[in-house]
Amino acid sequence: KALLYRYFGGLDGLVIAFASSEEFMPSAATVLKQCGDGWLKLKPRERLLRCVQAYVHLLAARPATIQLLQRMPTFSDEILAALSVGRLREIEQIREAIGPHTPTIHFDGEMAFYLLISGACSLLGNRHNKWYNCPQQLEELAIRINNTLSALFLPVSSK
Repeated sequence: KALLYRYFGGLDGLVIAFASSEEFMPSAATVLKQCGDGWLKLKPRERLLRCVQAYVHLLAARPATIQLLQRMPTFSDEILAALSVGRLREIEQIREAIGPHTPTIHFDGEMAFYLLISGACSLLGNRHNKWYNCPQQLEELAIRINNTLSALFLPVSSK
């Protein structure tokens, strides 16, 4: 605890330092690389799905990030500002890669991205499916989340 206060001035300073680091959120380059070759040629709905799935997979490898994102409502304005900078920098680059909102996907892609990622963070943060009360490893849970997203996003004929 003494080292925490010496180097960071307390827990708030530690959280702010972590949120400012490259380890906090997956970089846009990492997310987009995870989407696979040729993903930019896909339809907007499928590009969004690939980005969300890549993000879920990468978040599963960052349990500290998931825990911080779940605790956001309890943080001070200073911590929220630091967390926001870390998130928004990368999300903006991902948003540009997904492309503009188009009527062909029939929903707000940006809102869908935030909704799906926040839901995934909640499930990953709890490390189990509350409905069935069956604890799971983060990677296994990320796979289940991504399989469910595919089933919901893509028409049966696309599978």
